[in-house]
Amino acid sequence: MINSRHVLNTSIALITVIEADVDNIDSNNTDSIRLFEKEAILSYRHWRNNGGIYKDIPIYAICITKNTISESTRNKFKELNVTYIESYQPETDNFDCGFYNKPLGCKVLEETLEEDILIHIDLDMYLMREPNIVLENSCMIYDKAQILNERIHNNNKVIDTFNTCYMVTKREDNIFSLWWDKLVDLDKDYSLDKGLFELTYTNLEYRKLEELSFDLLSLDIEIYNIPNSLFGETYTALSDMNQNELNNIYFHHYHVYDSLVAYNWMEGFKEYKKCLG
Repeated sequence: MINSRHVLNTSIALITVIEADVDNIDSNNTDSIRLFEKEAILSYRHWRNNGGIYKDIPIYAICITKNTISESTRNKFKELNVTYIESYQPETDNFDCGFYNKPLGCKVLEETLEEDILIHIDLDMYLMREPNIVLENSCMIYDKAQILNERIHNNNKVIDTFNTCYMVTKREDNIFSLWWDKLVDLDKDYSLDKGLFELTYTNLEYRKLEELSFDLLSLDIEIYNIPNSLFGETYTALSDMNQNELNNIYFHHYHVYDSLVAYNWMEGFKEYKKCLG
């Protein structure tokens, strides 16, 4: 693996959080079980193939639950030069939502790694071309179509609605640690007075407390907005995007399930190639 200081004399790493394919926190909460190990292999392979100047940066995958990955997947990670870390965190035994793994897992990596810049992506994101990465504390926001289905802040403050599947942080600023602390406090408040949350926010799902806590953190710390960078399953269709929006697309998004689903990733890929001309 090359030294990642080849970009602006700054060391950079890609960090991700993972659980086993079938045995994971969310496996009992959905009709279709996501296969996180298979998503991860696909995601890392896309990064290595399409990352441009970033393709050889260190990649870390951390599992903080008891739901560790298979030996076969570990071997594939080695082939892709991905460092797999197991760091069991007891609080995960009480998680009702797998989304909580992300801020806690990234916090552990933030406290463990030495790279200056940490790029986080979810496992269901497959890089299609070299990304334009701003090396500042930043997070993707939902676009004007997606935001209609997201939480609404019913107050007088201007609060961005962040999509935490794609983030860039300066490790020394401890963004993931601050985010985790904010989520812990928010979860306690939610448990004590869910009714107050229903008055303060519209269309707020429990699993979205993870992103809401980051929205609120952005009131305390400057977080740069990354325009929507995704197309695919659950995201705005490429045909509904203007040219500026298309120029910001770097990732194909879709889930890998244990059964057939409606989204046709191949058709999505063909549409993306057509948009590129």
